[in-house]
Amino acid sequence: MLVKDARISYATTWQKQHLKSIESAYKNSPFFEFYIDELYRFWNEKFEFLFDLNTQVMNCLIKLIELPELEIVETKHFKVNTSNEDFRFSIHPKVSYTDDETFTAREYQQVFSERFGFKANLSILDLLFLKGPETDLYLKTCKK
Repeated sequence: MLVKDARISYATTWQKQHLKSIESAYKNSPFFEFYIDELYRFWNEKFEFLFDLNTQVMNCLIKLIELPELEIVETKHFKVNTSNEDFRFSIHPKVSYTDDETFTAREYQQVFSERFGFKANLSILDLLFLKGPETDLYLKTCKK
């Protein structure tokens, strides 16, 4: 199956459950209220294809983090790109993000740091809700 053909199932209330989890974890974080309105649509709209949802989420995050130099480019055919800027092979379901050598995470105060310690590469929402407008600088200083 082509990635662009993967459809989203709404047989369960996954959007509602996901939003409740995000709100529960981050509603008291410093920048939650500042960004959440831009993100609500992804838990309220029904997208037919996973590719469309993911593309729109990434474009929204690029805008919120203020990374205009990043651009999502679609291709008609798979192209192997051996440059250091091709991160398609950096993510693998059987490799922990903490094993990823693409970025060296610097510690910042996370919601549950006191109980669980710092969790590197937790999620972009974690970083955005906790670092806010400093998210872009954080990402740029972590790049190897």
